Amino acid sequence: RRYTGDGLTPSDTDEVLPDLLAFLSRPRSKIELETMLEAHLGERAQRAWWALKTFAPIHHAPTGGPWSFARRGSYVAAPARERPSEAEAVQHLAQRYLEGFGPASVQDLAQFTLLRRSVIRNALAALGDAIVELDGPDRTTLFDVAGRAIPDEDIEAPPRLLPMWDSVLLAYSDRSRMIPPEYRRLVIHQNGDVLPTLLVDGHVAGVWRPVEGG
Repeated sequence: RRYTGDGLTPSDTDEVLPDLLAFLSRPRSKIELETMLEAHLGERAQRAWWALKTFAPIHHAPTGGPWSFARRGSYVAAPARERPSEAEAVQHLAQRYLEGFGPASVQDLAQFTLLRRSVIRNALAALGDAIVELDGPDRTTLFDVAGRAIPDEDIEAPPRLLPMWDSVLLAYSDRSRMIPPEYRRLVIHQNGDVLPTLLVDGHVAGVWRPVEGG
């Protein structure tokens, strides 16, 4: 309803998209964009901008030095790229996931990507020699990128401080891989918050927060 409440249609935004992306060849403010859209769509411009900033190929643009973002956003068109097929996109996603979190199972990838297991299996099969299969616990088949050295299981992992919502704590279907079950409700709250954690030997051993002086 927020999108179509005053008669705006997907066709309306599709029609204005080429002009919008041309306008965004350099960073533009929200006010500039709403003014531009108003010239094309009249009073529906505000709803159109809400839709386009969600779905169009647009990035937030830094407003000063690297990683600087002001309260009032600035936007720029994403670089033009040839759109991959859905199968190619899932293969790329699966390989990037394994580069970050492998070895991992089909269930792990499905949990992290919210894709069906059959889609994940097809993508892994299509990657061929780029990935390898490994034997995991309880006869689970794990996948990893080819040619990567895997440390011995008894190697000592150094203590780590992880930030809030760190992806490694959400990367696996079996969260006990890193979070002892008795700590899970303390680390992952019902509202989805994942607290900053302390890892000892690769497992969550506590939570942390900054205080004055340390």
